[in-house]
Amino acid sequence: MALVVFAVVSVVVIGVPLYLAVHSWSGRSDRRAAEARRRASSAHPTTATGGRTRRVLAP
Repeated sequence: MALVVFAVVSVVVIGVPLYLAVHSWSGRSDRRAAEARRRASSAHPTTATGGRTRRVLAP
């Protein structure tokens, strides 16, 4: 009985924070990547021409 209680407490104490940390970090990296893509697209506008890209002057 004590072994079962120890196993359950170990899973709760170790597993739950680990699960939350993994999901928190993946969400944070996704948000960071999206923000970097937004910044990059607004800083360097390009247009596709025949499979190549060229820098477009500001209108």
